[in-house]
Amino acid sequence: MKVTLHPLKVLRTLITCVILLLILSIVGNIVKYTTEYPDLEEHVIRLIDFDTEQNIPSYFSSLLLLSVSVLLIYIARSKKASSYYKQWFGLGLIFAFLAIDEAVSIHEILIGPMRYFFNLDGMFYYAWVIPYGIIFLLIGIYYIKFLFSLPKSYTKKFIVSAAIFLLGALGMEMVGSSYVSSNGGKDLTYGLLCTVEETLEMVGMSYFIYTLLSYMSVGLSQSTFKLVVNKRHTQHHILTDN
Repeated sequence: MKVTLHPLKVLRTLITCVILLLILSIVGNIVKYTTEYPDLEEHVIRLIDFDTEQNIPSYFSSLLLLSVSVLLIYIARSKKASSYYKQWFGLGLIFAFLAIDEAVSIHEILIGPMRYFFNLDGMFYYAWVIPYGIIFLLIGIYYIKFLFSLPKSYTKKFIVSAAIFLLGALGMEMVGSSYVSSNGGKDLTYGLLCTVEETLEMVGMSYFIYTLLSYMSVGLSQSTFKLVVNKRHTQHHILTDN
């Protein structure tokens, strides 16, 4: 059975979902920090709050990351004869871990010990950004050759996807960390900062899914998916076997 996917339509659908979750989170944060309805906060708002784990937005983010992982591993399987097979497969494993991390918050385990041993504060109050930031940097360095082996248009798309995602995951996390550290607690401003952070992550992953689907439609000789793209979009791309 073949599944017909139009990369641009998939992107539009995902962005629509992100916008709906964004609106719900903003409304939830306004209610959470400007009114006093503990039952509403416990049973309703926590389900849509971007600053809460194991709820609808966090599971949606996990699903996005898992989808990226599946697409990357599928591409890797289709390119076993390629010199970059290991890089494709490695990216798939990385995003599989990130999907699990998003669902169960593995990174938060690092916050307490690192804050205690290194007396971290300010933008490093949420100390997990340090080891994860170093890991992301090392991964980026390792993948430079692979990245520039792609057609230029896809190199740009990979970079844009990563930049949007990391701006949220690390950049806005550090901004929120600095705010809560200096402010002494969470308030509406902090809630909105978290909302921006998670939104950027979701948008980055949605755009990456679009990028991978577009690549699959013109970069793989065989696919169980039937991928549809605009002919004007594909006729300018000459893909190498990477």
